[in-house]
Amino acid sequence: MDHFWQRKKFKRSLLVILAVVFLCAVLALLFHPFRRDIRITTQTALAHVYSTPSTPFPIISTSQLTTTQQKIVTLARQEYAKKPVSFDANVLKYTDGNKEPWCADFASWIFREAGQPFNNPNSGSWRIPGVYTLEDYFQEKHRWQPAGNYRPQSGDVAIYSKGSGHTNIVLTVEGDTMTTIGGNENGHLRIDTLKYTAGTEGLLGFGTLTL
Repeated sequence: MDHFWQRKKFKRSLLVILAVVFLCAVLALLFHPFRRDIRITTQTALAHVYSTPSTPFPIISTSQLTTTQQKIVTLARQEYAKKPVSFDANVLKYTDGNKEPWCADFASWIFREAGQPFNNPNSGSWRIPGVYTLEDYFQEKHRWQPAGNYRPQSGDVAIYSKGSGHTNIVLTVEGDTMTTIGGNENGHLRIDTLKYTAGTEGLLGFGTLTL
Protein backbone atom coordinates (compact mmCIF):
# COMPACT_ATOMS: atom_id res chain seq x y z
CA MET A 1 0.00 0.00 0.00
CA ASP A 2 2.87 2.37 0.85
CA HIS A 3 4.38 1.74 -2.58
CA PHE A 4 1.06 2.56 -4.21
CA TRP A 5 0.80 5.95 -2.49
CA GLN A 6 4.44 6.67 -3.17
CA ARG A 7 3.94 6.02 -6.90
CA LYS A 8 0.81 8.17 -6.89
CA LYS A 9 2.65 10.97 -5.11
CA PHE A 10 5.53 10.66 -7.56
CA LYS A 11 3.18 10.92 -10.56
CA ARG A 12 1.48 13.95 -9.03
CA SER A 13 4.84 15.62 -8.44
CA LEU A 14 5.92 14.80 -11.99
CA LEU A 15 2.75 16.38 -13.40
CA VAL A 16 3.36 19.52 -11.34
CA ILE A 17 6.95 19.73 -12.60
CA LEU A 18 5.83 19.27 -16.22
CA ALA A 19 3.16 21.95 -15.78
CA VAL A 20 5.74 24.38 -14.39
CA VAL A 21 8.16 23.62 -17.23
CA PHE A 22 5.41 24.15 -19.79
CA LEU A 23 4.40 27.47 -18.17
CA CYS A 24 8.02 28.63 -18.14
CA ALA A 25 8.37 27.71 -21.81
CA VAL A 26 5.25 29.71 -22.70
CA LEU A 27 6.46 32.73 -20.73
CA ALA A 28 9.89 32.47 -22.33
CA LEU A 29 8.29 32.46 -25.78
CA LEU A 30 6.11 35.46 -24.92
CA PHE A 31 9.04 37.53 -23.71
CA HIS A 32 11.71 36.11 -25.98
CA PRO A 33 13.56 38.88 -27.88
CA PHE A 34 12.82 37.06 -31.13
CA ARG A 35 9.05 36.89 -30.50
CA ARG A 36 8.50 39.95 -32.68
CA ASP A 37 10.50 38.35 -35.49
CA ILE A 38 8.35 35.22 -35.22
CA ARG A 39 5.19 37.33 -35.41
CA ILE A 40 6.48 39.30 -38.41
CA THR A 41 7.50 36.09 -40.18
CA THR A 42 4.02 34.67 -39.60
CA GLN A 43 2.38 37.83 -40.93
CA THR A 44 4.60 37.72 -44.00
CA ALA A 45 3.63 34.12 -44.71
CA LEU A 46 -0.05 34.96 -44.35
CA ALA A 47 0.35 37.94 -46.69
CA HIS A 48 1.39 35.56 -49.45
CA VAL A 49 -1.63 33.38 -48.75
CA TYR A 50 -4.10 36.24 -49.10
CA SER A 51 -4.89 37.04 -52.71
CA THR A 52 -3.64 40.32 -54.13
CA PRO A 53 -6.35 43.00 -53.83
CA SER A 54 -8.17 43.40 -57.13
CA THR A 55 -10.09 46.62 -56.39
CA PRO A 56 -9.25 49.09 -59.16
CA PHE A 57 -7.58 52.36 -58.25
CA PRO A 58 -10.32 55.02 -58.16
CA ILE A 59 -10.74 57.55 -60.93
CA ILE A 60 -9.84 60.87 -59.35
CA SER A 61 -10.27 64.31 -60.91
CA THR A 62 -7.13 66.21 -60.00
CA SER A 63 -8.08 69.59 -61.47
CA GLN A 64 -9.16 70.94 -58.07
CA LEU A 65 -6.27 69.41 -56.14
CA THR A 66 -3.14 71.20 -55.01
CA THR A 67 0.23 70.21 -56.44
CA THR A 68 1.04 68.19 -53.30
CA GLN A 69 -2.31 66.39 -53.41
CA GLN A 70 -1.74 65.53 -57.06
CA LYS A 71 1.69 64.11 -56.22
CA ILE A 72 0.25 61.97 -53.43
CA VAL A 73 -2.48 60.57 -55.67
CA THR A 74 -0.02 59.89 -58.50
CA LEU A 75 2.50 58.20 -56.20
CA ALA A 76 -0.22 56.08 -54.59
CA ARG A 77 -1.47 54.98 -58.01
CA GLN A 78 2.04 54.04 -59.14
CA GLU A 79 2.78 52.03 -56.00
CA TYR A 80 -0.60 50.26 -56.06
CA ALA A 81 0.11 49.09 -59.62
CA LYS A 82 3.28 47.36 -58.36
CA LYS A 83 1.17 45.11 -56.06
CA PRO A 84 3.61 45.22 -53.12
CA VAL A 85 3.42 42.48 -50.50
CA SER A 86 5.26 41.94 -47.22
CA PHE A 87 8.30 42.02 -47.45
CA ASP A 88 9.25 42.43 -51.08
CA ALA A 89 11.62 45.10 -52.40
CA ASN A 90 8.82 47.65 -52.64
CA VAL A 91 7.75 47.23 -49.01
CA LEU A 92 11.37 47.30 -47.79
CA LYS A 93 11.67 50.60 -49.65
CA TYR A 94 8.84 52.02 -47.53
CA THR A 95 10.31 50.62 -44.29
CA ASP A 96 13.90 51.62 -45.04
CA GLY A 97 14.86 47.94 -44.93
CA ASN A 98 13.07 47.04 -41.68
CA LYS A 99 10.66 44.14 -41.36
CA GLU A 100 7.85 45.64 -39.31
CA PRO A 101 4.17 46.61 -39.59
CA TRP A 102 4.37 49.08 -42.45
CA CYS A 103 1.14 51.09 -42.77
CA ALA A 104 2.73 54.21 -41.26
CA ASP A 105 5.94 53.52 -43.19
CA PHE A 106 3.98 53.65 -46.44
CA ALA A 107 2.43 57.00 -45.48
CA SER A 108 5.87 58.28 -44.46
CA TRP A 109 7.38 57.28 -47.80
CA ILE A 110 4.54 58.81 -49.83
CA PHE A 111 4.80 62.12 -47.97
CA ARG A 112 8.56 62.24 -48.39
CA GLU A 113 8.31 61.58 -52.12
CA ALA A 114 5.56 64.21 -52.39
CA GLY A 115 7.81 66.83 -50.83
CA GLN A 116 6.28 66.87 -47.34
CA PRO A 117 8.55 64.58 -45.32
CA PHE A 118 7.68 63.79 -41.73
CA ASN A 119 10.17 64.47 -38.94
CA ASN A 120 10.24 61.64 -36.42
CA PRO A 121 10.36 63.30 -32.97
CA ASN A 122 12.44 60.42 -31.62
CA SER A 123 14.99 59.94 -34.39
CA GLY A 124 14.68 62.90 -36.74
CA SER A 125 14.04 60.47 -39.59
CA TRP A 126 11.54 61.01 -42.41
CA ARG A 127 9.98 57.72 -41.37
CA ILE A 128 7.50 57.44 -38.47
CA PRO A 129 6.68 53.71 -38.16
CA GLY A 130 4.53 54.04 -35.03
CA VAL A 131 0.89 54.94 -35.70
CA TYR A 132 0.35 56.70 -32.38
CA THR A 133 3.67 58.51 -32.74
CA LEU A 134 2.39 59.69 -36.11
CA GLU A 135 -0.80 60.95 -34.44
CA ASP A 136 1.30 62.82 -31.85
CA TYR A 137 3.38 64.29 -34.66
CA PHE A 138 0.33 65.75 -36.41
CA GLN A 139 -1.05 67.11 -33.14
CA GLU A 140 2.25 68.80 -32.28
CA LYS A 141 2.34 70.34 -35.75
CA HIS A 142 -1.26 71.59 -35.31
CA ARG A 143 -2.26 69.49 -38.28
CA TRP A 144 -4.72 67.20 -36.51
CA GLN A 145 -8.48 67.06 -37.03
CA PRO A 146 -10.56 64.70 -34.84
CA ALA A 147 -13.10 62.58 -36.67
CA GLY A 148 -16.59 63.96 -36.41
CA ASN A 149 -17.32 67.32 -37.97
CA TYR A 150 -14.26 67.42 -40.21
CA ARG A 151 -14.63 66.47 -43.88
CA PRO A 152 -11.32 64.91 -44.98
CA GLN A 153 -9.49 65.90 -48.12
CA SER A 154 -7.31 64.05 -50.61
CA GLY A 155 -3.91 63.47 -49.05
CA ASP A 156 -5.07 63.46 -45.43
CA VAL A 157 -3.75 60.65 -43.25
CA ALA A 158 -6.52 58.74 -41.47
CA ILE A 159 -5.57 57.17 -38.14
CA TYR A 160 -7.45 54.34 -36.43
CA SER A 161 -7.29 52.82 -32.95
CA LYS A 162 -7.53 49.20 -34.10
CA GLY A 163 -5.03 47.02 -32.21
CA SER A 164 -1.65 48.74 -32.16
CA GLY A 165 -3.09 51.35 -34.49
CA HIS A 166 -3.54 51.63 -38.23
CA THR A 167 -3.25 54.38 -40.79
CA ASN A 168 -4.04 54.93 -44.44
CA ILE A 169 -4.18 57.85 -46.88
CA VAL A 170 -7.38 59.49 -48.10
CA LEU A 171 -7.57 59.45 -51.89
CA THR A 172 -10.99 60.94 -52.53
CA VAL A 173 -14.16 61.89 -50.67
CA GLU A 174 -17.73 61.66 -51.90
CA GLY A 175 -20.75 62.34 -49.73
CA ASP A 176 -20.09 60.89 -46.29
CA THR A 177 -17.60 58.27 -47.49
CA MET A 178 -13.91 58.31 -48.26
CA THR A 179 -11.75 56.06 -50.40
CA THR A 180 -8.37 55.25 -48.90
CA ILE A 181 -5.18 53.41 -49.73
CA GLY A 182 -3.45 51.62 -46.87
CA GLY A 183 -0.27 49.65 -46.47
CA ASN A 184 -0.01 46.39 -44.55
CA GLU A 185 -3.67 45.53 -44.96
CA ASN A 186 -3.43 41.73 -45.05
CA GLY A 187 0.20 42.36 -46.02
CA HIS A 188 -0.72 44.31 -49.16
CA LEU A 189 -1.62 47.78 -50.35
CA ARG A 190 -5.41 47.91 -50.31
CA ILE A 191 -8.09 50.28 -51.56
CA ASP A 192 -11.02 50.66 -49.19
CA THR A 193 -14.18 52.78 -49.02
CA LEU A 194 -15.76 53.63 -45.68
CA LYS A 195 -17.53 56.43 -43.83
CA TYR A 196 -15.41 59.12 -42.25
CA THR A 197 -17.67 59.65 -39.25
CA ALA A 198 -16.20 59.27 -35.76
CA GLY A 199 -15.90 55.70 -34.56
CA THR A 200 -16.08 54.08 -37.99
CA GLU A 201 -13.52 51.25 -37.94
CA GLY A 202 -12.07 52.89 -34.82
CA LEU A 203 -11.36 56.10 -36.75
CA LEU A 204 -9.72 58.69 -34.49
CA GLY A 205 -9.06 61.54 -36.89
CA PHE A 206 -6.89 62.92 -39.64
CA GLY A 207 -3.43 64.35 -40.10
CA THR A 208 -3.67 67.13 -42.65
CA LEU A 209 -1.34 68.57 -45.26
CA THR A 210 0.57 71.77 -44.63
CA LEU A 211 -0.87 74.90 -46.16
